[in-house]
Amino acid sequence: MNEKLQEFFIQEENSRNLEKQKQRNQHLVDLGLYEKVYSGKQECSEEYPFIDGEGNTYKKVGINVTDEEYRKICEYAPLENTEPSHANTLSKALNVLAVLLIIAGVIIGLALGTQEIESEYYYSRTVFSFALALPYWAGGIISGAIFLAFAEIIRLLDKISKK
Repeated sequence: MNEKLQEFFIQEENSRNLEKQKQRNQHLVDLGLYEKVYSGKQECSEEYPFIDGEGNTYKKVGINVTDEEYRKICEYAPLENTEPSHANTLSKALNVLAVLLIIAGVIIGLALGTQEIESEYYYSRTVFSFALALPYWAGGIISGAIFLAFAEIIRLLDKISKK
């Protein structure tokens, strides 16, 4: 085998092992199975982002477990798929749209429910009519709720498809 090719394979294997180790460490930290490693300094850094009650900075490092122990941990708390999903993006967009629809319905209802009434003495006054505002409020809330329901359905279907 060519030396450069063999060197490439070794380098890629080391890179993959390092990535798996980082993912495993983060999984253990997320599960609360970690130890605090202190920096000895009282300044936060990218490497030591946490501060304890005494002002000492530390980082979280997953506890040492064997491969068999880690497989057992993954049975009880599987490693989540961190790839972004198109369905989750769509669900988030529908949630944002739903909130915008509700807010727009309330604002339009407030704007169009306000009327200026002229009286016979050449002055006018502004009054608010709930009868005019209510259809806009109801339309905004109902359409927003429908979009929220669609977003939840998509989120649940995405969750089911990942199992």
